[in-house]
Amino acid sequence: MSDRIAVMSSGEVQQIGSPRDIYEAPVNRFVADFIGETNLLEAEVLSVEDGVAHCTLTGGQHLFCVTSDATARGRHHVSIRPERLTVCAAAAADLTGTVERLVYLGTDLQAVIAIAGGARVTIRIQNSAETETPATGDTVGLKVEAGAARLLAD
Repeated sequence: MSDRIAVMSSGEVQQIGSPRDIYEAPVNRFVADFIGETNLLEAEVLSVEDGVAHCTLTGGQHLFCVTSDATARGRHHVSIRPERLTVCAAAAADLTGTVERLVYLGTDLQAVIAIAGGARVTIRIQNSAETETPATGDTVGLKVEAGAARLLAD
């Protein structure tokens, strides 16, 4: 694997960086969707302070996202990788939704959660005898790992 990658679209460089930088901190929607699996959620930016954007998702749920654009306002997309979301109690949740589908993948389970506003979020749940797995139809809370929600330049 290379130590630096250039992601290009239509002959234009979108981002240059280490594999980790490109995966963990994509600069725009194209890069986030091109490198790995991600959840892209439409959001309205309410404010930005000290590199953190306060956003409202289409369904009205609020989320705080890392951003490098101190002037971001209006409609954007938020990227959250499936492995950076965990099921939690509703009281501690950043997002809530209903489990629509569970897929057994061996090392982990893929769950598709419908959140308010009709968006779908995919999460990865480690396959372990100690992990409590939700069932289809359950209402669940989702915790976003600190720094994992990223506001993207569209």
